[in-house]
Amino acid sequence: MKNESRTAQDRLLLTTLPAELIDNVLSFLDSLDLVQTALVCRLLHSHVLKDTIWIPLIKANIPGATNFDHESVASYRHALTVLHPFVFLTRQKIWFSDSRYVGNLIICRYDTQTRAIVGNTLFADRGPKSFEFWKWAPDVIIHRFDPKVNLDLTTPVIHIDAASLRARSSASPKLGQPVRMAQRQVEPRVHMQSSFMLAKPWPHVMSPSSQMWPPAILPANERCRTDSLTNFSGSGHRPETLSQMSESTFRLHTSMQMSTFSGFPPVKDTVTAWATLPVEAYTPTKQKPWRGIWVGDYSGHGCEFLVVLQPDDPQPLPEGVLRGLAKRKDRRNETAPDTRLSATVFGGGEDRTSRGGTSSTSTESEDIYTGRLEAVKITGDINVQRGEYTFIAPDIGDEGLIRIATEELFEGARVLKSVGHIASHGYRDDEYITSQLILVSENRIAQYWEDFGHISYYQRVDIDEFISV
Repeated sequence: MKNESRTAQDRLLLTTLPAELIDNVLSFLDSLDLVQTALVCRLLHSHVLKDTIWIPLIKANIPGATNFDHESVASYRHALTVLHPFVFLTRQKIWFSDSRYVGNLIICRYDTQTRAIVGNTLFADRGPKSFEFWKWAPDVIIHRFDPKVNLDLTTPVIHIDAASLRARSSASPKLGQPVRMAQRQVEPRVHMQSSFMLAKPWPHVMSPSSQMWPPAILPANERCRTDSLTNFSGSGHRPETLSQMSESTFRLHTSMQMSTFSGFPPVKDTVTAWATLPVEAYTPTKQKPWRGIWVGDYSGHGCEFLVVLQPDDPQPLPEGVLRGLAKRKDRRNETAPDTRLSATVFGGGEDRTSRGGTSSTSTESEDIYTGRLEAVKITGDINVQRGEYTFIAPDIGDEGLIRIATEELFEGARVLKSVGHIASHGYRDDEYITSQLILVSENRIAQYWEDFGHISYYQRVDIDEFISV
């Protein structure tokens, strides 16, 4: 009897604590545990419903949340409970796909009006086309670039709400069962039907032949397979428990078909893999100020998105990059065909550390101008596709420094040895050609494509600007 009485007291111990201590204990629970706790008794239910219990979870999982009045907290609580476990989509914010050649970049957020997790495509308009000539090398064209980045709010790529989850539950309770999203019209008499599929992470050691997304050149907490004989319907691809579920990858199954009255069967059926990046990989720091998501000017291909990386432990340079760098050694002139420049580039190097530049012996130079800077396409084109390098500056320190710019447009900017990635139509015969990377500022970079005789710009994208739209 004493043991039974003691056990009963132990079970009631939490409810006998002061209210503030109960709240403190609950603050360590996740959303699922809170839901279960609320079912224990009325007292704990009342504690679980407190806004103060949920606000830290909301901030951690829904970065775009800014309003924390009672009504808003109730809506966010809906996302964390009813839409579980899909809230990882909003926590990670950015997602990019392996769609053939071009890929896609979306921002995932929680829409409080529709109470749905939505993923909208990020796109950019390069602005008016114009150019000017480079005063440093008058035969080189500089393409002006004033991009306008926006979200496509008309046709969401992802839309997960309570209704779509209920429809899945009635068909099958399995975690890996696809979530059928609303059909949308993409062209007259052509409709697209998409289903969201949770994924299992890639369990094996990577190799050059591994079919996975994201590719090995991008940092990732998890990767998923992109090849399947069963159209990703087998147990090797779909999680059956939360512990098997990837929170860094997923898949979309998409079918395009003519309107039903036309009698045509589906005309296209694809599965795309999606992934995110570790937030630290694209978050700038004092020592790595160029890390981030950028948008670049790719001439006739339009605007494309890329991630600029400053890796702490960089991978070996690809063979193509080494060949591209070797070509530079065979060239006497680093910057332009004008022989006036040879003294600056190959001489004592007065312009390398003065006239608007940062001294190579300064503390700031040692802290910031070290290591490699590399850019990987998140979206691509028919020549150089998504998931491939677009340019690499092997050393942004003194070893890679060509000069400190003195011309008005780039005054004070570091001009660095780099290589740019090009390819033929269909990503064939790719190679790296000599180029020069101009660090205009921490939010703007220019790339001089030496063989093409033109300079194009890249500009940083503020992702947080779009997560609370």
